Amino acid sequence: MRRILLLIVLLVGGIGALVTSGALDEVIDGLLVQFAGPARVEGPVLPITVDGAPQVVVLTRQVMTYSLGRRSTRSRAKTFFDLAAFDGRTAAVLWQRGLRTVTGDRAVNGLLLGRDGAVVWLYLDGIVGVATGDGQVVADAARLAEANPALAGQILPEARYYGFARGLVLTAADGRLWRIGPDLKAVAHDGPAPPSSAARALGLPEIPSVPVLAPSSIPPMGIALPPELEAIVARQQGAPPPADPGEVPAFHTPSSHGMFRAREMQVAGTWLALMDDPPSAGDVRQIGFARPPGHRYLGGLGDTATRQRLWHGRLRARSAAPPGWPADFPQTWGETLVIEGPRVLLPEQDFLGAGLFGDKDAPFVLAGADGRPAAVLLAHRSRLGEAGRVLLSRVDLAAGGGGRVAWTTDTTLSLVQSVMRGPGDAQARTLVLFGRQYRPDPNEPARDPYHNAAEILAAIDLETGTLGTHVFPLGDRPWR
Repeated sequence: MRRILLLIVLLVGGIGALVTSGALDEVIDGLLVQFAGPARVEGPVLPITVDGAPQVVVLTRQVMTYSLGRRSTRSRAKTFFDLAAFDGRTAAVLWQRGLRTVTGDRAVNGLLLGRDGAVVWLYLDGIVGVATGDGQVVADAARLAEANPALAGQILPEARYYGFARGLVLTAADGRLWRIGPDLKAVAHDGPAPPSSAARALGLPEIPSVPVLAPSSIPPMGIALPPELEAIVARQQGAPPPADPGEVPAFHTPSSHGMFRAREMQVAGTWLALMDDPPSAGDVRQIGFARPPGHRYLGGLGDTATRQRLWHGRLRARSAAPPGWPADFPQTWGETLVIEGPRVLLPEQDFLGAGLFGDKDAPFVLAGADGRPAAVLLAHRSRLGEAGRVLLSRVDLAAGGGGRVAWTTDTTLSLVQSVMRGPGDAQARTLVLFGRQYRPDPNEPARDPYHNAAEILAAIDLETGTLGTHVFPLGDRPWR
């Protein structure tokens, strides 16, 4: 009997020790069949500046499912939301923080809203603010209500009531708009309601993002039109430039990186175009009049399976009237552009599926030390098919009309979804891309290449072409 009692005491004590130490959880976890999915990026990424250095903030979601035994038909899930900051010049991880764990099958969505001072705002089943330096949570609905008695009982949980326009703007339950500062103090917002987080998640922001501009001595990243053509554009594009919303998530396109490439453009009066058929002098070129000033390009470009050469020449404005239109008749046809002296800029090279590369508004123009346009970027493909990768080439423009390829870099991406030119970098020395890398599997010909792709953040030095990448997920998620 004493031995039995002693065994019972030892057994109870051992179980107590396991519970106290947490080892029992590990024993139970060993009996569970677990499956950890990839850490997928949640919504568009957020380019910011910290102490003058570019960074990119990324929110990820990872789902882990488990069941008691392999034959069990019942399973449960845990969803982990993590926030991480990356160096905008190397794509190296600066910090990573677990924000929230959701148990069960309840659907929870997250979305970065913007950065205001020392606070990065995001929606994660409610409003959340984190410190820019380390991701520590510094604000939520309870703290906002505590800091602002007028908001007590007025903060709504749905995503559609939160927007960002150079600061967090929320719509209270009584319909009033409030702007929340980095100190968490609320003041009445006297402007229109900014786009909601839900609108940004759809990739349809009502306030378009504004590209980062170089100093006043350097031309903007868009196109420099000759003075005689500025009047044409001004007449056709009467809309004012969009308001600057501040540091907001980068524009994101789900499945078409053709939005970041253009077939042709102008650089300080020089016409550049990627064409598979030689152009002729006198060919008419059309300016894309639909975009507001500062956001113009000449001709979009979809995916193409042909090889192109880079051409250059001059554009001259002339009347768009039909040939033979009498000069004494009313001239209501407007003006158009025609090519003069087209020549191949790089006679020894052609490119597969190429386009002049930029953001969604215009191809990039890289400035030299004297502030004059010095180079452009070309995006092209390494090969056709899923195994093809996006290559990026810098083409330096010579004063006499020539050019050369300074470098070509394999971005490792199959699909470019976001483009950030040196976020926070006044000289725009770096380019940050986010996208997907298809990974063909000959054993699964019917699989979906998009949803089985790896998500990658790539940072490229625009002077040397040096590449730094980070491949998601961020790492194995410990069971908790």
